[in-house]
Amino acid sequence: MASIEKRIQFSPSPDLAVCLRELAKLTNQPQSRVVAELLNEAVPALQTMVQALKLAKKSPQAAEALMSNLATRSIHAVTQEQINFSEAMKQKPGRKPKGKKGSRAQRIP
Repeated sequence: MASIEKRIQFSPSPDLAVCLRELAKLTNQPQSRVVAELLNEAVPALQTMVQALKLAKKSPQAAEALMSNLATRSIHAVTQEQINFSEAMKQKPGRKPKGKKGSRAQRIP
């Protein structure tokens, strides 16, 4: 993927550095790609924050409502990801999900 924006550098906190190393290792991706993907997924939330900060300078009450909306959307997104993860963890590779063929009593003639 070609970069059209200027590259930026940052120094992560020690905790963040450990987390990025672990994510990179677990996903077989360079740390820079992990950071880029995480930030790209955060673009809608970042855009909302920019709008809220701009609005806060003009109308503090409206900014408060916008930030409340952002918090609600963020909680919803995290909850959905937890549900998706839980469902994925229930599926075991190479095994058929339970309940697809019917009970034993139904198979006996």
